[in-house]
Amino acid sequence: KNRQTFSMPPPSLLQVVCVSAITSAAVVFFLVPILPARRVQSFNLNPQTISTAINPTISKQSNIEQTTPTSSPSNQSNPCAHMTYPYEEQGHCIPLETIDPSIPDLFSKDKWAQWAAHGKRALYKGKYLDLTKFKRLIYIDCGAHQYSGSITWFRQEYPMGDKFIVHAFEPHPQWHKELLKHTDEINFYPMAVWTKNDTMTFIQEGFDHVASKLAIEGWPQKGRKLRTVQTLDIVEFIGRTCDIDDYCVWKLDVEGAEYDILNRLLETGTHKLIDEFFCEFHFLELHKHGLYKRADSIKMLEKLRSHGMYAHEWA
Repeated sequence: KNRQTFSMPPPSLLQVVCVSAITSAAVVFFLVPILPARRVQSFNLNPQTISTAINPTISKQSNIEQTTPTSSPSNQSNPCAHMTYPYEEQGHCIPLETIDPSIPDLFSKDKWAQWAAHGKRALYKGKYLDLTKFKRLIYIDCGAHQYSGSITWFRQEYPMGDKFIVHAFEPHPQWHKELLKHTDEINFYPMAVWTKNDTMTFIQEGFDHVASKLAIEGWPQKGRKLRTVQTLDIVEFIGRTCDIDDYCVWKLDVEGAEYDILNRLLETGTHKLIDEFFCEFHFLELHKHGLYKRADSIKMLEKLRSHGMYAHEWA
């Protein structure tokens, strides 16, 4: 049979644009479900962008709210409503120890031991969850001191502590040699943590009952051994290191720098990446220097908890 032949006129510019738009829409429609979701592995940390990078609706602490009166109808469906800071995750109502407002006595070994023991009696969140369901287990230790200190404590005491990826920060050169011996099992950073990447004056010696520290406001430098250290923006580090699907534990012992760091943490929204937090707070009544009192440390701890952080005082 003879086939009819015909020629089509060339497509107009409008037709080309329409076909391209339809094709692009189809590609997006079919590919979007395949792309990885809930990813916040890397983003530019500033107050404007991080609030959208970490979606509050997928926060690991999405069910946290202040306690409502017993008569509230919402309590009927909230098993944690009786708690001051209710935490509900993986179907569990997770308890949290109360804040001890007392001030430890550094000059009395018995009183200090008693106060420190209270801090060590923290109710570990990991005890109430199935940690095997998380993508990665991460422990960030800021102010690690020596390996046999808080790193060993975490490895031995925290649920599945020996399974965590460890990132340890310690600026004092006295402890670097020991920490470097364990780089086959931990990630060690010989630098101080702060609110920005920079270099700062570091007070290496000169305070009674206080470890080495950054020379921040309220801590005199005269007559003390000083050196320059590199500082790392720890909030940005957490944002690049921890993922929503990870289980991330953070310990902070930075001799007074914690207040600035924690304010930045909350301002950026990065606290939503932290599953559990331990902090040694420093205040005038105990350490004789600095800008903050014991009441300020309690307010900060309460503020962290009200923002959904499972936060403890650490000593």
